[in-house]
Amino acid sequence: DALRRPPPGGTGAGPPLRANLHVQSRSAWAPTCVGPYSQSNSVRGCLSFLAGTIGLDPFSMSLVPGGWRAELRQSWTNAAAVLDAVG
Repeated sequence: DALRRPPPGGTGAGPPLRANLHVQSRSAWAPTCVGPYSQSNSVRGCLSFLAGTIGLDPFSMSLVPGGWRAELRQSWTNAAAVLDAVG
């Protein structure tokens, strides 16, 4: 349910210049993209830029109950899951 793709035309020597991570369907580990963007863009395999995230439950795609503290906790959990997927 996630697509990690390097840019076209890579040489295969060393890490790619850039790679994207885009969640395409409902999953148990990260919410799908709400807009036309990737959750992560990595440069040379060592620097990752994450898109902003809100406290969505990955499976139901709705905000978690419990107010801003619960939403903040879920937001960090989602960001950590994306970082784990990036490696």
